[in-house]
Amino acid sequence: MSIVTVENKFPDSLLNFFVSDFVIDIDDATTVFNKMNKYTMYNPVIKINLINLEEKGKLVSSFTLYNKELFNEYDEFTLIDKLEIDNCQVLLLSENNLKDSTLDDWLEKCISIKELYNVEPDGKMCITSGFGPGVYKLMGIKSGEEVIALRMEFIKEKID
Repeated sequence: MSIVTVENKFPDSLLNFFVSDFVIDIDDATTVFNKMNKYTMYNPVIKINLINLEEKGKLVSSFTLYNKELFNEYDEFTLIDKLEIDNCQVLLLSENNLKDSTLDDWLEKCISIKELYNVEPDGKMCITSGFGPGVYKLMGIKSGEEVIALRMEFIKEKID
């Protein structure tokens, strides 16, 4: 079992974004946006861990979205939310993404191709949820109201 990490940096902060189960179009995204917890992260970087399970091939085992200037990998994550993922993909979108005229096309591409992940420079992200549907913990590190890091693990990477 080997883990490969893919890292993407964003040119801008992610303002007022949410993490949810995948949605199919901008109308659903707008509805979900109004119901979900929102977060803001400055200097964001996302690390996506891909685990190679011989019988299943490569799967996303986890992702960590963090502020590259403030994150310390030894800080303790705490539970922020539990998300039910039915569509096998986690979606991260900001308020600005909801104004994007190409959002419907991008969402269709994510769901139809079933990529392991799709991360755009403007902060649109869809990530396949490891083994599939389930309830996953969204863990976080905060400093006051500022989010320093968010992490979701789909497949256990370390045995305690």
